[in-house]
Amino acid sequence: MAALAPATRAQTQAPPCCTQGAPQTPQPPRTPPPPRSPGSAPRVCIDPGHGGADPGASGFGHNEKDIVLDVGLRLAQLLAADTADTAGGGAWEVLLTRADDTYVSLYQRVAAANAWPADTFVSLHTNAFNSSAATGIETYSYQEGTNSAALRDGIQAQMTAAWPLPDRGSKTANWYVLRETWMPATLSELGFITSPVDVAYLTSPEERQLAARAHLFALQAYHGFPVYLPDSGTRTYCTAKPNSLGCTPAMAFSGTPTLGGADDFQLSATALMARQNGMLFFGFAAAETPFAGGTLCIAPPLSRTAPRSTGGSPPPACDGTFTFEFSQALMEAEGLAPGATIFAQIWYRDPYHGDATGVGMTDAVAFTLAP
Repeated sequence: MAALAPATRAQTQAPPCCTQGAPQTPQPPRTPPPPRSPGSAPRVCIDPGHGGADPGASGFGHNEKDIVLDVGLRLAQLLAADTADTAGGGAWEVLLTRADDTYVSLYQRVAAANAWPADTFVSLHTNAFNSSAATGIETYSYQEGTNSAALRDGIQAQMTAAWPLPDRGSKTANWYVLRETWMPATLSELGFITSPVDVAYLTSPEERQLAARAHLFALQAYHGFPVYLPDSGTRTYCTAKPNSLGCTPAMAFSGTPTLGGADDFQLSATALMARQNGMLFFGFAAAETPFAGGTLCIAPPLSRTAPRSTGGSPPPACDGTFTFEFSQALMEAEGLAPGATIFAQIWYRDPYHGDATGVGMTDAVAFTLAP
């Protein structure tokens, strides 16, 4: 099995991510895939380019392999959310050719997609050039006038709507992952990692999310689903206990709860009693159990964090806050796996409360971990 060529690019033509593959790269098995059942969920193979010892193109201290993996994981999460959200969009099955920083050969990528078999194959890359002036977005298929070209054109349109970079157009190329896949296949060059303009988009978590969303919308339209942004699945629930000053604390969340994408998921609460200790409880099931004059919104067994101060004005005041980074390191330490649904609530001291419990309780947040 041949290794991928070194990934230093000086031009945009035939980049090492997608070399034509003959004769050094063997052809995958040429057995036609079995017929799919009508109405079954489309199978999407997401192919984040490069990985492991192959960094892909590089620029401004960033490697292509890291950028496209993050976008691929975000796209997988959106497809999973679309499947779970029955209000619109569609249901999907998803295969990632890599879900971490692992080297995967061109042969392995194509063989996995063909053997599954996928209904569509979406390869993700960044472009590079020997001049920092090169900029823009382009998307490839193997030939014109095909289903691949239709999906390619949809991705190009959605990407240029999402990112205000130059539209370099829809193109064709005789690249291995486009030629040897049995299903409609595209390759997205998201932008130039060698451009100071493009790299600002490529390295921004918010812009990567928009790129993943653009690919979701293109896949929805291609497969005949309504274009729809699914709910993330993260929600608040349960009832908070008003504190001794009559303020009702409220939980909130930001970022994405994922084990492999951007490590940016945070849980927070406002309107807590100021300058008191608080901590986060979390578990694997919801509950509404009377507790300390309020409601414990999580069923045991519970995990809890170390206490920390809510800050704020001199007491008595209810402008205290609590922010907790639910990091990937914590997820790994707790043995949490993709697909797990977590329920979290914040407990804090309220020494002035008339019920003499000395305890305050927020509402709760439920979230599901993405790959």
